[in-house]
Amino acid sequence: GAGGGEETGPTYNLTLSNVTLTGNYAGDGGGLYNTAVATVSGITVSGNYGFANGGGIYNDARMDMTNSTVSGNGAEGGGALFDTGSHTTTIIGSTLSDNAAVGGGGISSRARVTINMANDTVSGNYAKDMGGGINTNGTINLIHVTVVGNVTGIETTETSTTGSTSTEASMGGSGINTFANNAAVTLRGVLLAHNYKGTDPATHTGANCGATGGTFSVNSGSVGLGYNLDSDGTCLLTGFGEKANVDPQIGALANNGGRTKTIALLPGSPAINGDVPLTGLTVDQRGVARDSTPDIGSYEYPYGISLDGGSSSSCFIATAAYGSPMQLDVRYLRAFRDQYLLTNSIGRKLVAYYYRISPPMANYIRQHDGLRAAVRVGLKPAVWMAQLLVHTPAVPNQSAVQIHFRQPGTVPPIPRPAVPRSNEHSPTHVRR
Repeated sequence: GAGGGEETGPTYNLTLSNVTLTGNYAGDGGGLYNTAVATVSGITVSGNYGFANGGGIYNDARMDMTNSTVSGNGAEGGGALFDTGSHTTTIIGSTLSDNAAVGGGGISSRARVTINMANDTVSGNYAKDMGGGINTNGTINLIHVTVVGNVTGIETTETSTTGSTSTEASMGGSGINTFANNAAVTLRGVLLAHNYKGTDPATHTGANCGATGGTFSVNSGSVGLGYNLDSDGTCLLTGFGEKANVDPQIGALANNGGRTKTIALLPGSPAINGDVPLTGLTVDQRGVARDSTPDIGSYEYPYGISLDGGSSSSCFIATAAYGSPMQLDVRYLRAFRDQYLLTNSIGRKLVAYYYRISPPMANYIRQHDGLRAAVRVGLKPAVWMAQLLVHTPAVPNQSAVQIHFRQPGTVPPIPRPAVPRSNEHSPTHVRR
């Protein structure tokens, strides 16, 4: 409705769980306008519009978001999230996709805001001027985040709608953009790829990182950081284990299991086994266990190189048929995979092939109850064989993600909503 979605005030605490905010519009905060401490989990914020800031969410207080999706929203500033005030926002296990704005298609955050993100995906967002994925002059700390396929519409020969020069616009970032010299960005295990400046595939240029109104600087070299992948070299990575100017070999944003969409690593991706273990981060965005040599980004490749039988990656078709990865038959099938297939080269090839082809089939099975029942019947012989052969059925590691975010320097074709352009050349009209 015209009043926007949920609104909270300074005398309230807000808790939202497993709710959907959709089809709303307002001046600020089309889906959610928040000025109090907020805890949100498993929410979907989609199809909302903010005529000023925060198409999905306008936030002016501490917020903790987990396992949520913010997609298809639009605003002048911050298509998915506009974050202002003086506080810390934490986002874990969530996806911000296909949002649009003038500045900050995914996220736009102000100087006194710190945003901590872990196991998240920021993909397919669009900004007319700057920061297709993330636009900040505050502090952004990213751990195992995938930032892929975000676009800034401004071409290097254009002048931005806020009057900035073409030179400034040409230096901006489409994955991550900072717009003041006091902005601070830290990266650990982050995958940045295919973020472009310009909407024409024939002329667009790579812009995973950049700056407008300042010089882009990223901290990836301090103790505890590094192990990032930057496909076009624009992020100026300086830490251990960095991979720059490489093809990430990734899939499209899709339902790969878990509560939110992710971008899968393909066989041979240089992101596979590209990190070292990080205390507190034992699973990926989907809740799948990370192995002893974790992958870069928010998605852990199905089997890694660990052969100790401890893998808990989903058996997609069986999980879809039975409805839970914890169901006993699914656990037996997974244990058979870990103890008999992942221990030899032929078995590993079969598992890799299965994980390439099974997610679409699993998605289809999940949506049809009759087919789910038929698949369960069809799996009975395999389950019976697994029960005879395996030892204790594997139980997935569902440990909560508990990451300590450090302050910088201490230690270590795109679907998008239309953005109304009334008064687009007035600098006072665009509030980012």
